[in-house]
Amino acid sequence: MTQSALAKTISAVRSAFRGYYFKPNMIETPDMIEQREFGYMQFGQVGMVRHLSFNSMKELTATIIKEAPADIYCSNAYYRFPTYPMQEKQWLGADLIFDIDGKDLHLPCVSSHSYFVCANCGRASASAPFLLCLCKLRPRVGVRASRKERISLPVVQRQRVR
Repeated sequence: MTQSALAKTISAVRSAFRGYYFKPNMIETPDMIEQREFGYMQFGQVGMVRHLSFNSMKELTATIIKEAPADIYCSNAYYRFPTYPMQEKQWLGADLIFDIDGKDLHLPCVSSHSYFVCANCGRASASAPFLLCLCKLRPRVGVRASRKERISLPVVQRQRVR
């Protein structure tokens, strides 16, 4: 993909994200928002913008709409100074969170909401993983996409839609 095409794609995706977040009540308000640390990742850039704090949901929403981040994170911890470096935040407590990955439940419905993605052209298919992708006429290269990482693998991996 050329730099120009990549820039256009990023712009289109950011616009779609911005439109989604512009809808009323699309973002759940975390308890004690002013004591949470927020961070986000931007499309097409490496790294995270961190140590952010917001005094209200309006302030958070305005930032999300303006920046249209690829990912946004909210700490489960509460801090006296959420914008300070980690060693100076003064931890006050935290919410208990359970993270259960659907893939680990081995549910019978997995095949009805799984698909394969070609890393070369982005084409998605519900077909078997070892089919040839027409974009290069070679075995597909799989991409496991998550909110935190994109990793190229030697074969197409099953993707799950939550």
